[in-house]
Amino acid sequence: MGPRPLDAIARLADACGPKLIVQIRERDLPARDILQWIDALLPLAERSGCLIMVNARVDVALCFGTVGVHLPEAGLPIEIARELLGPTRRIGASRHTADGARDAAHRGADLVTISPIFASPKFGVSPPTLGVAGLEETVAAVGAEAAVKHVVTGVAGEDIVEGVAGGVDVGQAGEGQVLEIVA
Repeated sequence: MGPRPLDAIARLADACGPKLIVQIRERDLPARDILQWIDALLPLAERSGCLIMVNARVDVALCFGTVGVHLPEAGLPIEIARELLGPTRRIGASRHTADGARDAAHRGADLVTISPIFASPKFGVSPPTLGVAGLEETVAAVGAEAAVKHVVTGVAGEDIVEGVAGGVDVGQAGEGQVLEIVA
């Protein structure tokens, strides 16, 4: 973890404030390394009001008073994460269908990430995509009051973080929009 990604995330945190979610999503990173990332990000979160979430690792989130968790579809059930984290921590859930998104919201997820909308070169063979119609169906299934404009930006390295920090007009984000940096 070098200073450049943290500097770029800090600029975004200052610009977005509570509209920013920083999700530590590295699946193969040891718990100790995730703890170091969170330790480095906490001052940014405290200063800006942005939210830090860790992917799948409720045990790591429990080490900090404000860190949320984002659960993969095949991960820990939302109800168990809620029981462990309490009522005030943010819990996100990834889902791949409108029914899955509706179910996650019903079970208590604070936010649901639905994907894939479009084919991605990230996957050798892309899973079935939802397309715009599937996204609209999902928003309708979850309910308009729960729909949030949610921009997910993958961060694969320092150059991408710098590009995101320089290329996103976060000052123009509307009420209810969230910019999520997935580290």
